[in-house]
Amino acid sequence: MSRKLFILIIALFCFALSASGWADEAEDVKQIKELLNKEGWAVWHGEVDKVLSCYAPGFVGYSASPDSAALSKSRYDGFTTYNDPEEWAVSISTPDELRKYASQNLSKTPRSLEDFIAKHPDWKGGQQIRHVHVKGDHALAIARYWSKTPDLENRETIYGERRTVWLLSRIKGEWKITSWIGGISSGQRVTKWGPPE
Repeated sequence: MSRKLFILIIALFCFALSASGWADEAEDVKQIKELLNKEGWAVWHGEVDKVLSCYAPGFVGYSASPDSAALSKSRYDGFTTYNDPEEWAVSISTPDELRKYASQNLSKTPRSLEDFIAKHPDWKGGQQIRHVHVKGDHALAIARYWSKTPDLENRETIYGERRTVWLLSRIKGEWKITSWIGGISSGQRVTKWGPPE
């Protein structure tokens, strides 16, 4: 076998292995996004068992959102508030606390939120998984939660967003959420409308 042919075969073999790795990583990213979307849907609808099925045993959740006394340590760039890590705290550390979180059923909103939606029927919001990084059986994902609220009375639109870090592990072949850091950044801005025509 000539040296050039040998090098070509090795190069093709390495490319095939690399492409296989990319395909596996793409499948992992897809599964992680599906898991996080499933978790969000299940929390919204109060599907407790479905929420809990997304989490690993020993899950711990952290909150990066400071209380009002700690806001002075946060960094603000005109739209986004970056919360000071020295103010982060443990928010969920036991199975009972996780079950309480899973039982929220956000679709059955309190009256005040129903009134808000009635007043702002064009309100929109959602979740975007902005980044997923996989390394072996561990992964990190960044989710952005956003809202857009047109206010007819004040002739303005209020934009809001919040970002959360999700940490995951593959356990017995399935991705599970092992931790999160909620609210690492948040933002709000108001855009005024022009005069009515």
